[in-house]
Amino acid sequence: MCKFITKFLIFLFLIISCEEQYPTNDIILKSINSYPGVCPCPFSVKNNGALCGDSSAYSRQKVLKVLCYETDLVNLKNLIKVISSDFSNTLEITDGDSLKIGKNRIRLQGIDAPELKQKCVKEKQEYNCGVDSKNFLKYLVNDSDVECKYKELDRYNRILGMCFVNGVNINELMVENGWALAYRKYNKIFVDNESNAEKESRGIWSGDFEKPWNWRKSN
Repeated sequence: MCKFITKFLIFLFLIISCEEQYPTNDIILKSINSYPGVCPCPFSVKNNGALCGDSSAYSRQKVLKVLCYETDLVNLKNLIKVISSDFSNTLEITDGDSLKIGKNRIRLQGIDAPELKQKCVKEKQEYNCGVDSKNFLKYLVNDSDVECKYKELDRYNRILGMCFVNGVNINELMVENGWALAYRKYNKIFVDNESNAEKESRGIWSGDFEKPWNWRKSN
């Protein structure tokens, strides 16, 4: 009986400690909720009721990806870099989720668009959805200056950027309009936008298609 009471008190203490540390800032909460596992932060609770502690993603990360504390917002602001297209930096749309600003190759973060050679099907007819995705990104940019915010590179040394035209997030618009998918393998930022596109049969959701990451494996 004493052992049971002791375990219960420890569990209660962990819950109270977690509640006291759990953040209320919307940016931090979104970061925590987008993490696919059960241990984004040290104060997160495992399935067995124990705190995640040093086994959390936050404790193991080398680059600030998961935000857990208010101080991370200050650190994140210091980490974020900005690159913009202007008269000195030419802009080139590479495909539906990639572009170049000057010599900088940029991969739009959080999304995955059909590859240039990828075909999709609409009304029993094949069409080049990879090219259509690229063209839609061109349409969004519309010869305007693009500003990309980033803090890291991918394994191909491309900038992983959140890009904006006149303050509007074009990563999000690509998914919202159905010409790219939320790249769930890495984060879930644009999952709701993807659901909207599917519900309204926008872009590639108007027909049948293979998910880009699966298409790449077989081609």
